[in-house]
Order: sequence, then structure tokens, then C-alpha cells
Amino acid sequence: MGVINSRACSKLGAVIVLALPLSSFAQDSYQMGTQLEELIKQNKILEQRIDLLENKGMQVPSKEQSKINIEMHGYVKADFLYDFGAKSGDRMNYAAIPVGGDNRLSKGHARVHARESRFNLTAKKLTNNGDIKAVIEGDFYGSGTKSPAGSEVISNSVELRLRHAYVSGGTWLVGQTWSNYVDVKSFPENLDFANDTGQAFLRQGQIRYTQSLGDITISYSVENPESDFVDEAGMKRANSRDEFPDLTARFLYKQDWGHVSLQSVLRHLSVDDGVNSDSSTGYGLGLSGKIALTENDQIKFHFSSGDGIGRYIQEAANSAAAVNFSASENGLSLQTQKAYGGYLGYQHKWLPTLRSNVNAGFVEIDWNKSQLGGVAEVQNESLKSYHVNLIWKAMADLDVGVELSRAERNLLNGQSGEIERLQVSAKYKF
Repeated sequence: MGVINSRACSKLGAVIVLALPLSSFAQDSYQMGTQLEELIKQNKILEQRIDLLENKGMQVPSKEQSKINIEMHGYVKADFLYDFGAKSGDRMNYAAIPVGGDNRLSKGHARVHARESRFNLTAKKLTNNGDIKAVIEGDFYGSGTKSPAGSEVISNSVELRLRHAYVSGGTWLVGQTWSNYVDVKSFPENLDFANDTGQAFLRQGQIRYTQSLGDITISYSVENPESDFVDEAGMKRANSRDEFPDLTARFLYKQDWGHVSLQSVLRHLSVDDGVNSDSSTGYGLGLSGKIALTENDQIKFHFSSGDGIGRYIQEAANSAAAVNFSASENGLSLQTQKAYGGYLGYQHKWLPTLRSNVNAGFVEIDWNKSQLGGVAEVQNESLKSYHVNLIWKAMADLDVGVELSRAERNLLNGQSGEIERLQVSAKYKF
């Protein structure tokens, strides 16, 4: 953009005024001089704005940069389920596997549903400081593992639930998404929506800072707290007090062969019944990754352990601590409980369009029985899961698969139970 010289404009105005006959053009000349003075002022302002932008190294956004691009993604997934033993719901509910006498309930249950189907809206905008992205995603598991009572009679209606809702830009992310403790790319590939036991599977509100250093990415987050513990009756304690957010840190190392991730979480657990209160500190450490062994073979893995880790291992939720009334201390006593778990998955590609997965997971909770009162038998001590599947890419965006799975549950009192399932799925991505 050219800039008019102030001194030149002044001279030009003077020449024009002197050259015109004063008798007939005096009024017009006066108006022209006024307009030129205004133009000079505008030019000075423009010069100042250009200098300011150049000094700050900023660029004026183009029309293309100011646009917001909105994309829609997701998939439609239909699942056929057949439970050889007791019914296990629309996805495997590991913590509710029937045990003891309940394990001999009626056998043989079929179910067809499409609840895992989901949609995702992503809005992106290019700014002078980089891209800003907003994401919102939902699926239809809002009513839990089982469909709402009576819904299968007519409409099979289910509830929509929020999965993700966040904004990210540069090194910052704010909103609800996968916890910084979770390594999504290390998840084994199963048709079962519950995936394997022992996984870190948690979405929640957070503020996250991420710094990339070549092959290494370091991230920290402040996340939504939720004290998950049980009382002497073996039930989840309702009067938790969440005073401080959970803190996480993650170290991610990427290479052509895959990645390895080390993550940690620090938690403040607290209970307050209005009269008595107590609190404790919990923590967890996790190691996970995905490694390509050959062009057609890869493994995925995860292992977590901690004292008070609780819900950061999915099937260990509500085991972070035990609460009981301590007469000697004249109040409540909250004691953290140890847990550990993980999974290992192996994938082999038979053909470019045909692949198999063999996955196994486990969870162990090291309860302090003296803190559980007389009903320790209701607590899960260990859980295991096994999945084997074959998935065919029928079209570019269509996968059809079949899977056999088994899960086992053991209580502290020695009771146990298991479920076995056949699942056939078709998933179309868009």
C-alpha cells in the first residue's frame, strides 16, 4: 500500500488554491484545502498503524484466515451380541459379572443395538497466533450399560451423552476430553465397547498445557476431582468432598516404530459427613505404548499402579480408599487402597484388508480387609478379560468383524464368575 507524503500534499494544496481564480473558485478551493488536510491526518494515522504492525511482527488476517471451517465426523456401528451364559448388557460390564449362585442364571441371550454410533463436530479457525480448534462429540450410552427399562418394547430409545467438548489452541487445551493420564493410541482394538480390563479410560474437564520438543512431548493438566471410595457397607460413599483438582503429568516419546508414554497422577481424597471428616493423598503411575514389530505386526500395552489410584484404572473405580468410623479417633478414617492393572494387545495383518487382534487385560485390588468391616466379600479383588477377533475392511470406510470374548471376576470371599460372548459388528465411518 502506498503512503502519501504529508509535505507533498501540503504543497499540492497551496498550488491549487493560488492557481484558481479567486473570484469564482474561492469557495471550492477552501473545501478542497479542508479535504486535503483531512487526508493528511488520515495518512498519518495509517503510517502509525503500519509501523505498529511491523514492529510487532504481526500480519493482517486475510479473508481466508478469518473463515471458520466446520467438519462433521463419526460412525454408525451395529452390534449383534450373544451371551452364552448370563446376560452382560450392551457392553461388557466387568464389575457386575454374576458370581456364586448368581452365575447359574438363565443362559443364552441375544441382543442387537447401535448405541455405540457417534458424531463429532469440529470447528477450526486460522488466526495470527495459529489454529484454534473446538470439538464436541456425543454417543448414545447415556443410560448406562443396559438400555432404559421398557425401551426395547417399542422404540429402543436411548439417551445421548457428552463425550468431548473442548477448545485447543497452541499449547493450551480447555474443556472435557480424555484425561492427560490416558494414552488413547495404546488402546487394543476390540469390537467390545468396554475394551479390556486394566485400561486407563477416563474423560473429564481439565486445563492442559503441552510442550513439544522434537520427538518428546511433555504435558501437564489440572483435572476434575472425584473422590471414589467405599464405606463399611461396601457401598460408594456419597459424602465425598473434592477440595483440590487432580494433577497429572505425561512424558511421550515418538519414533517411526511407534511411541512410549509415561504418565502420573496426584489426587487429594476427602470425606466429610457434616460432623466428621478425613482426607488422604493418592497417586498413580502408568506406562503405555504402541510398537510396530514388523510391517504387519504390532503390540499395544499399558500398566498402571498406585495407592489411591482408584478410577484412573477403569475397573478399579470406587476402590481408591475405604472409609469407616473410628471410635478411638472419634471420627471418620479414610485409608487409601492399592491397585494395579494393565493389558497387552497383539495385532496381525493377514492382508491389507484383513486383520486379527488378540488382547488380554487384568486388574488387582489389594484391599486392607480390616478397613472394610464385615462385608468385605462384596468387593472385587480381581478381574480379567480376553478378546480374539477378525476384522475385514469390506470397503474404504466399512469394517465388518467377529469377536469371541471372556471375562472373569473374583471377590475377596473367594466367589467367582465368568461370562462369554460372541459379537458381530459392522462399522461405517464418515
